[in-house]
Amino acid sequence: MFSRLYGDIEMTRKTSRREFLKTSGKIAAGVVLSGLPAASASAAAKPEPTDSANQSTPDRAGYTVFSAGRIGTMSVKNRLVRSAAMIAAAANGRPTDEYIRIYRDLARGGVSVIITGFMIATRADARYGRQIFVYDDGYISGLERFAQAIHETDGDCRLVAQIGHGGENVSPSGIKWPFAWKSRGRALATDEVDAIVNDIADAIYRVKAAGFDGVELHGAHAYLLSSFLSPLTNQRTDRYGGSLENRVHIIRAIMDRAAKRVGPDFPIMIKVNSNDNAAGGIGPDNFPALVNEIVKTGVAALEVSGNDCLQEGIDDIDDEAYFFTGAKALDVKTPIILTGGHRHVDHIEKLLNTKEIEFIGMARPLIREPDLPGRWRKGTGADRAACISCNGCFGAIMQGKTAYCIQIA
Repeated sequence: MFSRLYGDIEMTRKTSRREFLKTSGKIAAGVVLSGLPAASASAAAKPEPTDSANQSTPDRAGYTVFSAGRIGTMSVKNRLVRSAAMIAAAANGRPTDEYIRIYRDLARGGVSVIITGFMIATRADARYGRQIFVYDDGYISGLERFAQAIHETDGDCRLVAQIGHGGENVSPSGIKWPFAWKSRGRALATDEVDAIVNDIADAIYRVKAAGFDGVELHGAHAYLLSSFLSPLTNQRTDRYGGSLENRVHIIRAIMDRAAKRVGPDFPIMIKVNSNDNAAGGIGPDNFPALVNEIVKTGVAALEVSGNDCLQEGIDDIDDEAYFFTGAKALDVKTPIILTGGHRHVDHIEKLLNTKEIEFIGMARPLIREPDLPGRWRKGTGADRAACISCNGCFGAIMQGKTAYCIQIA
């Protein structure tokens, strides 16, 4: 989910983000417009999925989704990845007991990899203290306590930190994304980009020192790295822009710098847009070429997403896996994580058996049911996630609260 929520949560910020949600055509605007009542109305208009423990199916131990896999040097116990989502439970940039409890519930629930919400790697980007900061060594001890708690909860659960730059006030070329909530941002000088590269590489070192199992670079959702990758927003003429190779150079530079600090065996993944949802940006015609260039940097896995990541109205299996078109167009050996709208375990199994993707990312369903992977594995309860994609969890953050499922509050 979008986690670039800095400063006070004001009505003006709500309004501008609301306009973006409308323009996407698929993301839930209602909950941002009206908060909890709108989300409740959305729920009332849809059939409520059953999440009763009375339902049962045969044990799914033989399913591909519950088979072991590997991301770089990191072994994983199954193919379900908790995709990054902001939960707004930090305080002053540090993990709180509530933050750790939420993630321990996820680890206990049976997911193989937990990707944290977006962590801030650059001091100037640290505007919202309910996100995690990692721009200084002083934050390592809190992250170490967090990582230790997750590994104590389940020693086979892998913890991955999502790291990047929000790009709130800076950009590659001073070109505005066509979203009302996204500011224009002044164009960065080359030495400033170099400094951000160093900041991100240093942050990668810090999370490794804290005991994390890997890192995911946030190169999607109109964040700064995403803006460098997109031909729409990157029209620079230095080594960080212009050609496809140069647009990917920021990722290459981060990977090279990080490898010097953490070595070659610490997995660094990346989340990328398969579709910018904007004319002139990344889309079906140029996404495969972009991924081919990114793979050359040595990333351990690619998570396929898009700017319209918070789609609602997922009432039918045909509405699920809404970024699969982008993922299936790829021809790379690097593992692919497909995120976006997964709700049925048997549909997930079919996707994995296409051999075009190796892992499935989920976020909103695990806010409501952190124990969903374990229950699916045992064949207990419904075979569909109870999440109705109302985006009330996102609306809660907009109201200054920690993310939670409003349908079971």
